[in-house]
Amino acid sequence: MKRELFNRQDTIYLRGLAIIAIVLHHVFQFTSSKYGVVYPFFLSILLSNLGNMGCAVFFLLSGYGLSCSVKKNSPISISYVYKHLIKLLEPFLFIWLIDTFFVHYLDSISITNLFTLSIYSNQYWFLKEIFLLYIIFLCPCALCEKITPLKMTILPTILVAVFIILKPDSFWWNTTLCFPMGVLCSLYKENIANFYIKNRGASISLSFVLFIISFILSHYVSYFEILRAISFAIFVIMIVPYRRYNIKLFEICSTESLKIYIFHVFLLQFYVLQNPIIYFAMVVVGTIVLLVIYNLIERCIAPI
Repeated sequence: MKRELFNRQDTIYLRGLAIIAIVLHHVFQFTSSKYGVVYPFFLSILLSNLGNMGCAVFFLLSGYGLSCSVKKNSPISISYVYKHLIKLLEPFLFIWLIDTFFVHYLDSISITNLFTLSIYSNQYWFLKEIFLLYIIFLCPCALCEKITPLKMTILPTILVAVFIILKPDSFWWNTTLCFPMGVLCSLYKENIANFYIKNRGASISLSFVLFIISFILSHYVSYFEILRAISFAIFVIMIVPYRRYNIKLFEICSTESLKIYIFHVFLLQFYVLQNPIIYFAMVVVGTIVLLVIYNLIERCIAPI
């Protein structure tokens, strides 16, 4: 059995699973709320929570990966910050251009959508939030010569506190704390790995029990959703070394996860189908088509 936490192959596997879970959740969400599809009770419970669980894993892995990148490339420059921010926005710009020229036909609403990162629905909240997290995390790292764990985690944590105080919809804050948790996992990886090796069974059991308890309590007190997200993300990080299969689909989904997220959310609006299987297939096919077109364009303009 592997002992290493945050192994590269494991993080690829997890990102692939997470984006598939988010797509399934959105298909369930749209077909049930908009088109009246009724799912069996337990399947409904599972699908309705897949998006939250997938986002928790993404935030934790994003915080971990970005922190590792900053440590490796320190001191980082403003161009480094710009490169990472623009990488987040490029797929959205592609979708915005499609929406502007083929859907809204240069309607003035398209300009607003560009600056608010919003097209049709609030499902792009994740893009807005990860973009904001990148800004408040990377900018201090670029401006401060000496990076401390406190500086690297305090601002994302403050962001969560601000969201809780402002009380927007819970999806704006219930998984976000996983990002600074990922940063801490990067900063103290060796300590965490040693603790995990010595207390593997207890660590996995405790995180699972915390997840189950917080999952139940979150239906009564919404703030337990924070503990639910953190405990689930930590649990899957620890459990993956026990059982992981090298499935090419997960690797592809991991590599293209941001594009899949942005493209499939855009496509969810266009299909009026009450059959969830066909709806899911149409979203998948449309996402693949957009991925192929985007990657072709990217390869063509890369030499320029």
